[in-house]
Amino acid sequence: MRVKREKRLLWVDDDDRRRFAFEEMLLNRNGLGVQWAHDISSALKKLSGEEFDAVILDQALPFDKEKPAQRESVWGGCVVLHWMRGKEIPAQAEWAADKKELEGAVPKGRNSSVRVMIVSGFHNEELEKITCNASSQDRDLRICPKPLDTAELLAFIAEVI
Repeated sequence: MRVKREKRLLWVDDDDRRRFAFEEMLLNRNGLGVQWAHDISSALKKLSGEEFDAVILDQALPFDKEKPAQRESVWGGCVVLHWMRGKEIPAQAEWAADKKELEGAVPKGRNSSVRVMIVSGFHNEELEKITCNASSQDRDLRICPKPLDTAELLAFIAEVI
């Protein structure tokens, strides 16, 4: 008899309030194992070491949340997505990325092609266009406005499960 593998989601968000609001109520009850990362650096580490079935990225992320002098980057989710897809980091986003850490890490297994939802409070055509250019297929990427709608999140989870 074949054992069904639990589906795994990585949610990258520097706002812990979203974590507490959604984790137990929506995600763990839907048969989805959820892991969290709070900045670009911790997302790269998790995506380099473990395989996930889907990723939710906040668009505005710091590179390293532990460094208080760093400002949040509206390009954070874009940087992670471009890195996952093996695409060059856009020039506009380079200041948000630590080149050494990006070059030294590679997404593990299927992480380079999993479905991604980017949650963004920024409605900027240039940012959206550059973010979308990282994904070769429309089905790979969904961009959702903040605040994240529960129905939108459940629809994304249903696609993954």
